[in-house]
Amino acid sequence: RHTLYFADPTGKTVVPDPRYVAVSEPDQLATELVSKLIAGARPEMDTTVRNLLGPPLRLRGPVTRADGGKAGIGRGYGGARIDLENLSTTDPHSRQLLAAQLIWTLSRSGINGPYVINADGAALDDRFAEGWDTGAVAATDPGAVDGAAAGLHALVGGSLVRLDGQRAPRVAGPFGQMPGQTAASLSRTGREVASIVTLRPGAPDMASSLWV
Repeated sequence: RHTLYFADPTGKTVVPDPRYVAVSEPDQLATELVSKLIAGARPEMDTTVRNLLGPPLRLRGPVTRADGGKAGIGRGYGGARIDLENLSTTDPHSRQLLAAQLIWTLSRSGINGPYVINADGAALDDRFAEGWDTGAVAATDPGAVDGAAAGLHALVGGSLVRLDGQRAPRVAGPFGQMPGQTAASLSRTGREVASIVTLRPGAPDMASSLWV
C-alpha cells in the first residue's frame, strides 16, 4: 500500500490518500504514483483537498533517475526526475505545494531524492534546478503538523466518516450517525467537531443549523 498526498484547503500541509498500487517492476512505481496524483484524489476526498497536479497538467514521459537513466529510480543517490507539461500554476506558493505533493508521495514510498522537477522544459523553481529534497518542503510535512493524528475525514451520505485505506467507517458518536450534514470541520486534535446540518434541502422551508 502506498500513500498519495494532496494539499489541504489552507495550503499549509498535505494530507494522505492511501492507495493500493501494483507494478510489475520497481522502477515503474514512481511513474504510477505520479500518474495517480495527476488523476486526482478519490471521489469522497475530491471536495476537501486541492490537487496542484490536476489537468491540464500531465507527465511528459515516465519518471526517470535524476540523470535520465531508466534503472534504479529513487535508489541510492539516483534520485528521480519528473517532467511535466501544461503547467498553469505561476505563483511560487502553489508551485511549492505542487512539489510537496510529489516529494512526500515519492519519499514516503521509498523513492529517494534528489527530485528534479521540470515543467514545460524548465525547472519548476530555479532555486532547485539541481533537485529538491524533503527539507525544501519541510513546512508541509504531513507528519509534523500538530494534530496530524486526527487523520483524514470526509462527509459521505451526510455523515462524518474517517478515511482508513480503502475503508471509510463512520466516526463514533452523533456526527457519525446524524444525516444531512453538508459541511464539517475538525480541530487539529480531532477532539472538536463542528458541522452544518441542512434540513429539508431544496424545500421552501429549508433550514440549516450548526452542531458543535
